[in-house]
Amino acid sequence: MFIPATTSLKSLSEKLFGFRIFENFKTRILIALNIKKERTI
Repeated sequence: MFIPATTSLKSLSEKLFGFRIFENFKTRILIALNIKKERTI
């Protein structure tokens, strides 16, 4: 079911291996997958 998403995450993680700060890594994944981050109060 989720094979395309898993594949794209694996390829992204290979490209983003050098990120030192996890927040930057997470933000880049959200941008690449076109996911909007919702803020909670």
